[in-house]
Amino acid sequence: MRAYEILPLGEDALILRVKDAQYDEAVPLIHHLMAALSRALIFDEIVPAYDSIMVQFDPQKHSAAAVQQRLAQSYEMAASAQEASFKTGSKASPAPSPKIVPICYGAEFGPDLTQSAHILGLSEEELISHHTAKPFLVSMLGFLPGFTYLSATPKALHIARHDRPRLSVPAGSVGLAGWQTGIYALPSPGGWRIIGQTPLSLFTPKAQTPFQSPFHFTSGEWIQFKAISADEFRALTTS
Repeated sequence: MRAYEILPLGEDALILRVKDAQYDEAVPLIHHLMAALSRALIFDEIVPAYDSIMVQFDPQKHSAAAVQQRLAQSYEMAASAQEASFKTGSKASPAPSPKIVPICYGAEFGPDLTQSAHILGLSEEELISHHTAKPFLVSMLGFLPGFTYLSATPKALHIARHDRPRLSVPAGSVGLAGWQTGIYALPSPGGWRIIGQTPLSLFTPKAQTPFQSPFHFTSGEWIQFKAISADEFRALTTS
C-alpha cells in the first residue's frame, strides 16, 4: 500500500497526501477514495487533487481525531481494494459514454497548434488525431474557478509549457503543458500551449443551485474531445 500522510488545514479541514506519487499515477486511488468518502455524513466538502484530497468538517460536531481516523481507514480500504483489483487483473475503465467536448483546433482558436506539432514532430492532423482519439479523466479543478486538469494525455503530446506566459488566454481555451491537458474556464494569464478552444460555457455562477455546480466539469468524470470547424464553433457560441 502506498504510504500517506494526513495534515491539518486549520481547525476544520484535513488533507491526505499520497507520498512519492509521480505525475497522475495516484489519481485513480484518489477518486476511489473520494467516492468512498462521499458516502460518509461527516464531511462538508471533499476536494481531490492529483496526489491528495482535502476534507472539511464541522469541528463542533466532529473531532479532528475522529475525522482523521475515518479518513485513514477509508484510504487504507481504498488502497487495499485497488491493490486487489491489480492482482486479479481487473482495471477501472472509462465511462462507456464520456462527455463529448467540441473543440476547434488551430488558427485563432489554437494559436500554438502549428508550433506544438512542429516541436513534437507531428503534423497538425496527427496532433489533433492523438488528442481526439481517447477519453480524458477530469482529475481536478484548479487554480482558478473551473480550470480543468485532465489526465491520460497521450505520451506523443507531452510538451513543455511556454517560457513566457501570455497575459491573457480566452475562456474555453484548451492547452498542453508537460504531461497535462488543461481547459481554461475563465480568461486569465497562462503559459500552456493553446491548441484549440471549446465554445462551451464552462463557468456559469448564475446557474448555481444547492444541487447544481457552477462548473461544467466534475472531478472523476471522463470527457472526449471532438474536432469541429470554425463555422460550427461560431454557431454553437451563438446558439
